[in-house]
Amino acid sequence: MTLVAGGIALFIPGDFASSFLTFTALVNFHHFILAGAIWKLRDSRIASFLLNKRETGEEVAVPTRGRVAATFHWLTGASPAARTLRVVAIALLLLWGAFDQLHFYWVNVSANFVALKRAALLNPEDSSVQSRLARAAETAGDREAALSALRRAAEVNPANLSLQEAYARGLITAGRDADAYALYRRLLSRAPDNVDALVNNGLLAHRLGHEAEAMDSWQRAVEVDPAQGNAELYLAQFLEQQGEHQAAARHYRAYLQLVGKHPDRHRSEGPLVISALINVADADAESKKPAEARRGYQAAAQFAQKLGDNSLQSLALAHSAAVEESTAAIYDAASHYQQVLRVDETAGDPRSAASDWFNYGQFLRRQHQPERLVYACFLQAQDLLRTTPGEELSAIIKARQESEAQLGAEASSARAHHHQLLSLPASAFSSSAR
Repeated sequence: MTLVAGGIALFIPGDFASSFLTFTALVNFHHFILAGAIWKLRDSRIASFLLNKRETGEEVAVPTRGRVAATFHWLTGASPAARTLRVVAIALLLLWGAFDQLHFYWVNVSANFVALKRAALLNPEDSSVQSRLARAAETAGDREAALSALRRAAEVNPANLSLQEAYARGLITAGRDADAYALYRRLLSRAPDNVDALVNNGLLAHRLGHEAEAMDSWQRAVEVDPAQGNAELYLAQFLEQQGEHQAAARHYRAYLQLVGKHPDRHRSEGPLVISALINVADADAESKKPAEARRGYQAAAQFAQKLGDNSLQSLALAHSAAVEESTAAIYDAASHYQQVLRVDETAGDPRSAASDWFNYGQFLRRQHQPERLVYACFLQAQDLLRTTPGEELSAIIKARQESEAQLGAEASSARAHHHQLLSLPASAFSSSAR
């Protein structure tokens, strides 16, 4: 019973690792004391002193015990008070052990939301239980309880950076950006090279309007970890929003290079990769590099087709058509516009389809195609947006009315030419080019 109680006293107050190391240290300490004592017994004079006997066999006088030794002697003695104290201590330790086993069952065997709540009530200072409770609460749909558990875990164990980050992510999920931002700033003051914290701090700084700090955080993340694709992507998107297309393209290219080196890490980022390809191609087109732009748009369109993303495939083809037109490859431009419209038929996005029909109509007008074809494009765009009023529909209606005014009575039969729009021959555009 003494050994059981001693084991409970040794292993329950701390975590297993620290208790095990304490136990190992005690065993080694006892070993050295015992070994030293045994070694000294080789000397008869020391042996007689340690064994409390003279060489003649008579006991030697033992110095008066100190206070600690006397207390220990009393505790291990046979007095009723000492025996009662020992029994009470063992009973309390056994009760403590029983509660610990119950806590273990709730945390590791039952491990559902209700059981984990009971375990947290039993020992609210256990950060690992609080973390598991947060996950269980999130699964159960109780986000408030999940955030509360994460907060408690972070408070109990402030030295654990992963717990601080988990709490910060919980604050972001709860929409408490200002609190998460303040927490990340404190975290970075302790661990300035924590890449995940740098990336998330940049996102929060950007949301809260601290643009310079956002840029600094992402650039620092890239410096610390050159394989940090998210930071490259955020830098590119931020610079794109600022109108710095060439600077953005450098970061988009860096992001695409990382995707090429580590495709498994970015397997779920297909739409982001396609958007990056389109943005790089846009920068090439702006820099008067049509060949590079064509290759970029082609790669984006093919990848989007492979993923079944009709919207991005349509966008890549539309940008490619604009480049072809700018280099006087008019039939290629027309072919791409027509391909865009075919893709739109399966995309299920009437707003994008309307925009593409409108752009195709303007292209036909620039190429001096018959006005009835231009009018048919505008009419189709208007039909697609007829239930969505706004500036786009107003612009389309105005263009349709101007075209209708030019056609006069011929406008009533313009719908009959709709079927021609997606199959105009190359000769039609070669003659217009002349």
